[in-house]
Amino acid sequence: MLFHVSHLLIGGALLYFGGDWIVDGARSLAVRLRISPLLVSMVLIGFGTSAPELFVGITAVSNGHFDIAMGNVIGSNIANLLLVLALTAVITPIATTRRLLWIDGGAALTATLGFILVCLDGEVSRIEAGILIAALLAFVYYRLKADVADEDEEDDEIFDMPKAALLAVLGLIALPVGAHLFVVGAVGSATYMGVPEAVIGLTVVAIGTSLPEMAACLSAAAKKQRDMAIGNILGSNVFNSTVVIGGASLFVPMQVSERFLMSDLWLMLGFTFAALFLMRTAFQLSRIEGGLMLVAYTGYLWMLSGTVSLHL
Repeated sequence: MLFHVSHLLIGGALLYFGGDWIVDGARSLAVRLRISPLLVSMVLIGFGTSAPELFVGITAVSNGHFDIAMGNVIGSNIANLLLVLALTAVITPIATTRRLLWIDGGAALTATLGFILVCLDGEVSRIEAGILIAALLAFVYYRLKADVADEDEEDDEIFDMPKAALLAVLGLIALPVGAHLFVVGAVGSATYMGVPEAVIGLTVVAIGTSLPEMAACLSAAAKKQRDMAIGNILGSNVFNSTVVIGGASLFVPMQVSERFLMSDLWLMLGFTFAALFLMRTAFQLSRIEGGLMLVAYTGYLWMLSGTVSLHL
């Protein structure tokens, strides 16, 4: 058991730091190349912090652990909203705008619905995977056309080009290594304790791969860049529901377990609706609303713990 736990800890650390490095590097490169700051927060940071989920998904399906891969995406989307965004709101209320919710919130909801749709037949085929990825590329193209670069964007945390490139490369190395170790540790722990792989994917793996989102959101909140926190989470969930599932299913068509079709996929959709509704009220996610979301996440984990008990 100690062997598996050490894999989880080392893999989780590499995922955390790898996600942090690739986000810092990508953001600095984007600013140096005069890419829109809003595009950075929604696409580069939001999608960049989802890179661990992509690597974990590819690693898991390549080894036949479909429940780990599917549970990771669903659990990560839920954790992003009910844990990461909620905790950020508890620390400091997060203001949003009608345009952000209409475009980026709409994209997150549409991606979630598309994700569920391709899962309904019990398998995500390579054709469906291609459609999901194409939809993501179309959204990124729209974002590129809609946003204008800010030529004056600069701050103390922007690195020069060589350092930015180095951080991005280090992140690209750390992420796949960390993903491999994390999946090995998660599967080994699940087997040892008799816990279903689906539950491990929905909890331990999902929260572990959400660590970069947590770091990015808390950092944005501390610097009073609250819109970046929402852009990060919405972008991450769009990426998870399209490229993470699509990218993994291009390697091996992903099988979807009945438990996901019966409950978790629909809970993910309901939580997405609820989070967007709360962000729409007064165009702000308050501390009280963030606290309610944390309570909802605690309830979800409690429900999963009941599932584990039935298998022990």
